[in-house]
Amino acid sequence: SQHGLRHGDHTRYRQYCTRRLARMYKATNFSHGKGRFQKKTLLPEVVADANHLMIPLINAERAWSYAMELKTDAGNDPRKRSHMIRRLRKATVHASELVALCKQLGSARTALEAEAYSSFMFGNFLAEQERDWSRALAKFMRARLQSRSCPRPLSTSDPPAQ
Repeated sequence: SQHGLRHGDHTRYRQYCTRRLARMYKATNFSHGKGRFQKKTLLPEVVADANHLMIPLINAERAWSYAMELKTDAGNDPRKRSHMIRRLRKATVHASELVALCKQLGSARTALEAEAYSSFMFGNFLAEQERDWSRALAKFMRARLQSRSCPRPLSTSDPPAQ
């Protein structure tokens, strides 16, 4: 039930993200107008609950999965490769939007997790560009440190760490 991610089926995961995004828009009453699409930005004043924070996260996941789908299909086609890089750039934009919202509205842990996610997405973008390897490595290391510094919630069902 990983929606295709377990098997590397990025098309299925992207379709899942699209459906989930439509459900989120409907659940949060964040519609884009009737008829013609009118882009609405997610402002901190509009955010009422945690479901609003899921919108940029799902958008970033959808853009990432489309980029990974294009990566498997690209081969040596430069147009698909540039399209893949554009989709990764869009994923980083959505991830940074999530960070901005979490810093203003979320807890410290939420902001730290969003920052780690954004660093990971930006590292993916830089690595796929194949230009700035040291900066990509720095972003990946930053994401790793931030995800390790997130406090883990203790539950009774988890076995003790050894």
